[in-house]
Amino acid sequence: MSTSIEKLPQPPKPPDESMEIDTKHTTDNPPTTISFKEALSTHNKQLGKINPITFPETQSRTNKIGETEYPQYVIIKLLGKRVTHQYLRNRLIATWKTTEEIVPIDLGYDYYTVKFLKEENMNKALQCGPWFINGYYLSVKRWQPNFVASEAMEICTSIWLRLPGKPTEYYDHKILAKIGNRLGKLVNT
Repeated sequence: MSTSIEKLPQPPKPPDESMEIDTKHTTDNPPTTISFKEALSTHNKQLGKINPITFPETQSRTNKIGETEYPQYVIIKLLGKRVTHQYLRNRLIATWKTTEEIVPIDLGYDYYTVKFLKEENMNKALQCGPWFINGYYLSVKRWQPNFVASEAMEICTSIWLRLPGKPTEYYDHKILAKIGNRLGKLVNT
């Protein structure tokens, strides 16, 4: 049994190899052969120039964003523990008990931002802490313009102060408030 194999035509050469580009030649300027890469890199007039994308100045964007577009966002970070996005979302819903849906947006470096539609929910998240998830402190701060997660540093955190061995007569609200206020802003006694 014989089979006839038809000869297939050769595929065209890839564009990196030389290709001929007509550069509006005259008799003094004959057509030249240049590579496709070279044609793109030199922005040949025949191909047209590529205009770079320009963005508005950072300062002008900051003023608009900081004052109008992001007033009810907070930036959060769980200190000392990495968790999945879904787990963090579920724990925030259970912890904050807000009247709206919470959707954390990953900013990188374990920072997230959360948008609140209602100001009372944002104030609750900011002021009713300290918040803990599985024993790890959840840092919550108001959104700030030009926040870069890779350059951010936590400069303030809540601490839990234990006073083991103190006589019970010192466990009075006024005395504990004095001790707490000596260390910083007292959150709770």
